[in-house]
Amino acid sequence: MNGKNPDGWLDFYPEFVREATARLLSHEDTKGFWPLGIDDPGLRMIAGQLEVALYDSPWDKKTQRERQQWLTKFEKTLDTLLQLMDEAPYPPKDWGFPVRDIVLMEAASKMGVSIPRRDDVPEFFREMLRLEDAVSAVDWTLRDSLQHYREQQLSDARVRQALKKPRDAKASRALFILNIKSKRTAREVAAIASVAFNDDAIDERLVRRLASTRADSSKIK
Repeated sequence: MNGKNPDGWLDFYPEFVREATARLLSHEDTKGFWPLGIDDPGLRMIAGQLEVALYDSPWDKKTQRERQQWLTKFEKTLDTLLQLMDEAPYPPKDWGFPVRDIVLMEAASKMGVSIPRRDDVPEFFREMLRLEDAVSAVDWTLRDSLQHYREQQLSDARVRQALKKPRDAKASRALFILNIKSKRTAREVAAIASVAFNDDAIDERLVRRLASTRADSSKIK
């Protein structure tokens, strides 16, 4: 690899991204794109987009219509759950901060709080009650956590469907090409994608075709 990755930034990426980056730095068609070698900011951007393209979740495979259907169902279900919780024998406002008991102690320990040994039962439970009282003063309940989770889903869902065929076998390749297209020419994008995915079938014509057929969310019903 051209360079020694001095700050280790590449070590945090999956194996595929690391291997693809090594190919991009050494391949005759792409090594000239990264004048600073492993430290080139453009290469870091490419590595990040490779990781994004590889992320394969059920949400990524949904069409825009399916995403909207999921959101509608999610909203209705969560509203029903919140209503049931408020009518429960132990509602969220009485339960208090949602992380409690042993889980709270484990979390506190990982945050550097000194926790008594588990076999020292009186001290362990005394500290647990102290921590529970402390976090309850934050005035944050399970209802607040669920509402916060709802807000995160609504925020993430604003990103529209990028591919017309999100379940296609080569959707990752197509998404990567689309995500880097605005930064480089079709020839450069084709070279980068071909080397990164080790796929000789990727050429300028494919890049242009993908760019012209990108999912138009305004037309999706």
